[in-house]
Amino acid sequence: MKRGVSLIGTAAAVAVAGRSANASEVEVASSAKPATGLTLHGRAWRIASRDVERGVLPPVGVRMLTRGELVDKPVKGRKVANFFATYHRLSAPGKVASHEPGSLELHTFVFSDGTIIGSGIASAASESEGHFAIVGGTGKYLGVKGAYVATQRHTELGGDGTATFTFTFV
Repeated sequence: MKRGVSLIGTAAAVAVAGRSANASEVEVASSAKPATGLTLHGRAWRIASRDVERGVLPPVGVRMLTRGELVDKPVKGRKVANFFATYHRLSAPGKVASHEPGSLELHTFVFSDGTIIGSGIASAASESEGHFAIVGGTGKYLGVKGAYVATQRHTELGGDGTATFTFTFV
């Protein structure tokens, strides 16, 4: 019923504007929503690989696994999800500028009612920042769309073991 009302409203707006619309214009107009935001914080942020010795910075091409807990506040936050990521090193730390691409990552946010999957490139900095696309979801998050900025401070790469994810859902 909501969709029908929205389509009627769109059709009325087109009629007032004095032009005709094709089906794709009506569909786009009816699905446009304002973006919403969400910030989650990571703790116990760890990265590991069988291909890298403890205390050695990862070379180009190494595969690693990142994991941590996601909480609703940076201090004394309540756990809301688990985080897992595959991490492929694109450049050697300290060999390129910190803003250059450092890793190709695939993220999985595991909530009690479904998952969100994201993909993107993080910077080469030890406190890496990256812009990621939400590429899908399951359960409650099936069909979710948007992007997020991830800042990660892996303990093994000299960070404090925290992370921040700022989501924009559309």
